[in-house]
Amino acid sequence: MKRTLFILAFFLTTSLSFAQHSVNQDVYRYIMVDGHQRFFSVHFPSNVDPSQPLPVVFAFHSATSDYQSTVDFFNFNGLANVNRIIMVYPNAMASTWSVPGLSSDKNTPGGAPDDVHFTSVLLDTLISDYNIDTNKVFATGMSLGGIFTLYLASKLGNRLAAIAPVCASISDTLAKDFWFPRPIPMLLINGMEDPVLNYNGGMTSEFTQWNDHKDDGIMMGTEDLVDKVVKMDSCDVNPVVSDLPNTNLKDECSAVETVYTNNQHIVDFIAVVGGGHAWPGGPQYFSKELIGRVCKDFNAEEKIMKFFLNVTGTKVLQE
Repeated sequence: MKRTLFILAFFLTTSLSFAQHSVNQDVYRYIMVDGHQRFFSVHFPSNVDPSQPLPVVFAFHSATSDYQSTVDFFNFNGLANVNRIIMVYPNAMASTWSVPGLSSDKNTPGGAPDDVHFTSVLLDTLISDYNIDTNKVFATGMSLGGIFTLYLASKLGNRLAAIAPVCASISDTLAKDFWFPRPIPMLLINGMEDPVLNYNGGMTSEFTQWNDHKDDGIMMGTEDLVDKVVKMDSCDVNPVVSDLPNTNLKDECSAVETVYTNNQHIVDFIAVVGGGHAWPGGPQYFSKELIGRVCKDFNAEEKIMKFFLNVTGTKVLQE
């Protein structure tokens, strides 16, 4: 029944023009990529001018999650409505994004899918079917979704305007050859007491327990990753450092923001002191013993949306 509904939604939405999305609307679709049926959803803002191309934000879910649960967890749609942005929620196969050295996922029928190719075909589909501003295509995600966002920037960076990974780094397998094809602005938000993805790097068995033996699961430390991206983007090594307002004293967290720039590109890093493997401002989705603390001093989705709009010179309509 669920598959029937998706197929019905596909045939209904493929004939829709962007001009018909005059109210808040979510559409559910699939495309065939490399012999796999790949699902995704799209959220359109309300009351848009159909002649005006709109920015797009890809939001990649974490491992063991899916695109539908990500909508509520990330809480982007309200901000997207106000700021006139299209939200896209892709779905991984077997709930796992394929990233070399980390998550090839041997349980996926037919072998690990090429999720970079899937994303590229998905973007082509959106451009073909809707009025997309191809200069304002962004990517974000948390946990494995954030790790995939970083990997995507190294493979599809010529099509991305900026990225914003959360609770993320790159594997040692990727680190040696990890490079952006061009400077890409990045906002990174990581917890300093993350029990899943260690802030200082090292083994992350939680991501690799279902994967092939070649997946070492060893991750680069957060500050080493920031240094690497700062060099890629040719930013000044003397950053501006500031404490974010500690508005919630009960969460036992605080946050420090470090901003590197060269007047053209920016690397913005928010270290959540006392924070765990969590979306700041979001829910305590598992116990503190499993994921650590959730910082309540700011909302990750607001920081990310503002960052995306600012780096492309777009007026922020809602803070």
